[in-house]
Amino acid sequence: MSPQNNPSQQQSEGPASTASRSPSPAQPTEDSNNSLPVLLQRAQTNRFTAYDLRGFVALSEPPIFLFGSVMFPWVLSMVLEHDDPRQIAELMTPGIIRGYEAYEIEHAYNTTLVPSSNQTKQLNGLVLFGLSQAGVEAVENYLGLDPPSYLRKDIADVEISLSGGETRTIGAVCYPWNGARTLLRPWSRATSTKSTSNVS
Repeated sequence: MSPQNNPSQQQSEGPASTASRSPSPAQPTEDSNNSLPVLLQRAQTNRFTAYDLRGFVALSEPPIFLFGSVMFPWVLSMVLEHDDPRQIAELMTPGIIRGYEAYEIEHAYNTTLVPSSNQTKQLNGLVLFGLSQAGVEAVENYLGLDPPSYLRKDIADVEISLSGGETRTIGAVCYPWNGARTLLRPWSRATSTKSTSNVS
């Protein structure tokens, strides 16, 4: 797929995994001194307008809070069978989820969310908007949500920032751990709540 200048054209030409709603992303800051990949920088600097959010609510499935390796735009591009991971990055924005902690899944080389008794705990991830039902199913298949599964599907409050600087709390789907705690071990970077690069 050759990228077009018009974001709405880009989105309408995408696969059925993404809805036809196109966001109005802010221009990403591609800092050559930043060690993060450009696509991840793009997702982390992306902000939506209130109008964008209304469009997503009307035309697509609920947003998904992503944490760990699945939040990389190039991973999602493969999961969603989408030709251009840049378009995936433009459907993402940073989010903060409270009342959860991060744990490492032993022998799986990945991280997972676990509800915390301490509601002041918070984790940074990326929120993905604009998916169709087929797109949500593709993400859940990748995560292994089919029973029996170690994960479950929940709705949680997630804080995002809009393009004008306003903070908004939205309901987003998340996939916390639902297996035995003996399979988990604490994640050393889980307390780094000021970083937006919490990845596995």
